[in-house]
Amino acid sequence: MGHELKTIKSWFNILETSFVIFLLQPHHKNYSKRIVKTPKLYFYDTGFACSLLGIKDEDDVKLHWAKGALFENMIIADIKKIIKILVRFHHCFFFGATVLGMSLIACLKKPWELNV
Repeated sequence: MGHELKTIKSWFNILETSFVIFLLQPHHKNYSKRIVKTPKLYFYDTGFACSLLGIKDEDDVKLHWAKGALFENMIIADIKKIIKILVRFHHCFFFGATVLGMSLIACLKKPWELNV
């Protein structure tokens, strides 16, 4: 792409601050044992994500290569919204992954149970 990392990070910061995207951090009790160390990017609005992917209707979603990722995005975003509204410990929301890089499940932890 030819863009500096600093520029890319500033754009991600703008998108996060504008509630367009959020980054979900990986989690493991022992940080050095984390298999995946980079965060995953999710959109708050899956309709916007579909628009960026050129998905126009339900039939397009059924055939699109990213339908699984879009479904995961929808579930994770909805859970994050519910937690933020009801419980207000959204910073305690992480994902787990296998060595193959496949997502397993989002883990919800109470703030006092985190050992990061």
